Amino acid sequence: MNYSTITALGRSRVFFQALAAAAALAVTGGLRAAPEAVLENPALRVRVYLPDSAEGYYRGPRFDWSGMVHSVETGGHTIFGEWKAARDPAATDNVVGTAGEFGMDSPLGYDESGPGGDFFKIGVGRLIRPDNEPYRFNRNYKIVEPLPWRVDRTEHSITFSQTLPATSGWGYEYSKEIELAPDKQEFVIRYRLKNTGTKPIDTTYYCHNFVVFDGKPLAPGTRVVTAFKPDGLPTIKDIASITAAGIELVKPLPEGDSLWREFGGRTFTAADNDTAIQGPGTTVRITGDTAPEKMVFYAIGKAICIEPVIRIKLAPGEVGTWSDRYRFADGEK
Repeated sequence: MNYSTITALGRSRVFFQALAAAAALAVTGGLRAAPEAVLENPALRVRVYLPDSAEGYYRGPRFDWSGMVHSVETGGHTIFGEWKAARDPAATDNVVGTAGEFGMDSPLGYDESGPGGDFFKIGVGRLIRPDNEPYRFNRNYKIVEPLPWRVDRTEHSITFSQTLPATSGWGYEYSKEIELAPDKQEFVIRYRLKNTGTKPIDTTYYCHNFVVFDGKPLAPGTRVVTAFKPDGLPTIKDIASITAAGIELVKPLPEGDSLWREFGGRTFTAADNDTAIQGPGTTVRITGDTAPEKMVFYAIGKAICIEPVIRIKLAPGEVGTWSDRYRFADGEK
C-alpha cells in the first residue's frame, strides 16, 4: 500500500483502529478495502477515508481526496454512506459523504495553459489540459502528479495537509481538520488555504454533503430546512416542493433521476449558511461560518444536500480559513 505520511499525536485506541482499518486486505466487489480512520466518542462514530494514490476510496481528478466522511453512526442511525451501487475510484464523481471540490468552473492555471500544459486541482495535484476545450468539471482529466499528504492524529481529530511548491507562479499550503466533540453528537471540519505562489488565487469551494439516511432511498417527507428563503419556481420536476421554509420531497425520486436547483442572484450572509436535513427519525444540521456566493440544492440516488458555494480570493502570502459544523439529533430538530 502506498500510504501517506501518518503522524500519531496520541497513541489512543482510536489511532490503532485507524491503522487496523487502513491495513485491511478484504476485497469487496473486486476492490481492496480503502484505508480509513475512525473517530469515536460515546455519542458518535465517524468513519473517515484517508487519501491514498494506490488504494484510496477516491482517486479521481475532481474532488479533494482528503477526509471524506464516509459514514456517521449515532442514535441507532447511519448517516451518509453509499448512494449508488457501483463505484470506480478513478472516476470523476464516485464520492460519498462530505466530498468537497475546489475550482469547479476553472481550476488553478487551466485558462492560461494550452494543450499539454499543467493545471492544478487543490486537494488532488497536477493535471494535464488535453486540448483547447473549456474546463468541464465532469471530464476525466489525467492526473500526472497526485500531490502527497501528511496526516496527523489526535484522539478526537485528524488533520490532512497538502503542499503545492510554487510552480509556474502557483503555490499553496492546504489543510483540513476534522474534530469530533468529546461528548456531543457533532463534529467540525476546519479548512485553511495559504497562497504561497506569486499569482493571486481566485477560486471557489463547496461540499456536496451527500446525506443518506440508513442506506435507504429518499422518502417523501424528507425535508431541507434553510435559513434563507428559497426563490424561483414552487416545484422541482413535481417531485420536490419549495416553500419559504425550504424544500420537501413530495414524491419518491425515480431511480436514475436527479433534482437540482441553484439559488443565487442575491447577497447571502454567513447566517444563511445553516441548513437542517430531516429524514426518517433523525436530523443533520450543517452550519458554515462563511457567506456563500450561491446555494445549490441537489438530490440523486439515496442522497440529498444543500451545497454552499464560497468564493476564495487570496493575494500572494494571504491565508483563508472557513469551517462547517455537523450536528446530529434524533427526530426533527
